[in-house]
Amino acid sequence: MHPILLSCEINEFQPSREGFTLPLWRASNIDFEEVRPLVVIEEGELDRLIRAAVDVAEGYELVEATNNDHNKHEYAEDIDNSSDLSDLPVESDSEEDGKVPAALEKGCDSGDSPGCTENVFWTTALGFSKKLTPNVFFPIPLNSEVAAKDLQLTAGIYEAVPLHRAPIDRSLPKLELEALVKANYKRITWDSITPRPLLDSCNKVIAILAGRPDHQDFMHKCQWLFLKMNEVALKIDFADGEKHHPRGNYPAVNVGITPGQGAVKPSFTIPHENEMKQLLYDEDFQDLADFHSFTVNMWCCGMYERFRNCIKKLQKHKRLSKKLKFLTPAGVFPRIAFNFGPMAWTEHHRDPKDYALAWCIVQSLGKFDPTKGGHCVLDDLKLFIEFPPGSIILLPSATFLHANLPVHVSEGEARASITQYFPGGLLRYVDNGFRLQSSISKMSRKIREEAAQRRAELWESDSMWFESLEDLVEEVG
Repeated sequence: MHPILLSCEINEFQPSREGFTLPLWRASNIDFEEVRPLVVIEEGELDRLIRAAVDVAEGYELVEATNNDHNKHEYAEDIDNSSDLSDLPVESDSEEDGKVPAALEKGCDSGDSPGCTENVFWTTALGFSKKLTPNVFFPIPLNSEVAAKDLQLTAGIYEAVPLHRAPIDRSLPKLELEALVKANYKRITWDSITPRPLLDSCNKVIAILAGRPDHQDFMHKCQWLFLKMNEVALKIDFADGEKHHPRGNYPAVNVGITPGQGAVKPSFTIPHENEMKQLLYDEDFQDLADFHSFTVNMWCCGMYERFRNCIKKLQKHKRLSKKLKFLTPAGVFPRIAFNFGPMAWTEHHRDPKDYALAWCIVQSLGKFDPTKGGHCVLDDLKLFIEFPPGSIILLPSATFLHANLPVHVSEGEARASITQYFPGGLLRYVDNGFRLQSSISKMSRKIREEAAQRRAELWESDSMWFESLEDLVEEVG
């Protein structure tokens, strides 16, 4: 029997009324300190939900978890969910396409918070107020020895030691449904909306199928970004290394702040600048990318605060702030990968340069049947998870071996994705007082010992990011 976590499913978009609401954040000079998700639960509702949850064993098909005036949802481990493959829009109703937001054009002045908010709304609301419904859902127990505390780092603590301390196993199954089933991988069906946490052996939330808002406006943004990526890709002459790389054989462009290596300090890199700016300055991309940061804040506020503080320090640095640009006004991720379609699916890989304790955020885009392809494959956990267009997954990509199943391009399907991540080297640079590790190693013994002590303290605090189901229930309540 497994505990069931109380979550907040974004079920309706409507003006704020009585009930469960998030306010619309649209103003200049928003105090970013105050932008935190808030859920108000009716008196007695939490107790009722918990009492109902404790009697639910894994595999039961129905949990009634909403008020009578809301739709009921059925979730089960093996339930088949149909996919709505509605046609993509064929033309934009916006005359503002490609316009550069003022906050991005000007950049962030020294001392600004991450929300450089001039004429920009923070997309906890995506242009609407949201009515939130308490919802009970099934966590995914991993039934393995994997634990968050075992996501180990190198001696420098900022890069990953892969799970099982082994190179990628060349005997891994082919990225095909039949091959994964034959290799005893467990299939996880998912409606793309309902959040589902993956629990480690200590009942900690180690990864999240974060879902998405259940509203057509959100999906329209995803569809328009997918179309925009297709449009931009036609204008780019990709280098061979961008089309064929360890992650797969599809065009990928990484944009954002890259950590310094050797004698090089952090810098903002944007290959194919003219074309990629059309994506970075696109309103739909800005909204979705900021929503990613909101999702991290909801599920792991410790990770969010760590990233946010690092970004704030970079913005306040007198010299660096003039050279560095930030992806979105309210986001806390410094770097993003645009994975262009129609064949954006990855081979088995890890991303060891990402901060090992952190989640990266992957959002699936395109038009395909998620029951037949596009799955997120987690080899260390022997899972393959339906990953429908528009949905979001948070996972420790530096340590988890992961991949995607292909989609059926020959049948008219197409897949792309965007991935936001935080390089471990950038955190190390800021933690070292804006000094490269190579510089620290040449300093006095006292300074080196202080740096080592600081790393140990950061490891201790960051390793506490992953919370148990009970802790998350308490926070929501």
